Amino acid sequence: MAKNIWAEYSKLANKYLSRDVFKGTSLTGSMLASAAKKTYETTGIFVPLELALSQAQFETSMGRKGRNPSENPFNVGEYDEGTKIKFKNISEGINSYYKLMANDYLKTKPIDKLLTDFTNFRGNRYASDPLYEQKISGQMNFIRNFLQKGE
Repeated sequence: MAKNIWAEYSKLANKYLSRDVFKGTSLTGSMLASAAKKTYETTGIFVPLELALSQAQFETSMGRKGRNPSENPFNVGEYDEGTKIKFKNISEGINSYYKLMANDYLKTKPIDKLLTDFTNFRGNRYASDPLYEQKISGQMNFIRNFLQKGE
């Protein structure tokens, strides 16, 4: 992948994260781009920005709500019955999400299939919400449209 793709990933993430509705988020475009780049370099799998932003939005309102949002903005290891994984800081939580998406979800299923059946290679769902796929898919479309608008 071209080097400037990561700068664009960061720039677009910052554009979306700068919306008033996300005021107070500690997520930044550079954090997401860094994790995406590291994941791509180690797995060869590109995690779409729209997917990451959609999941962070639904899971923790961009790291502002939930059980451990400041360290775990994607709710990795959070289950309806409790927390199974704790992270030391937000970077560790973000990197864990990107690695999980690449290795457990996108490695065996293209994004279009994931958005109709959000399960990993073991058949486990990312979220218990039966409408999760619809919500993530709809939000990804919203984000794409938002990011395509001119400055």
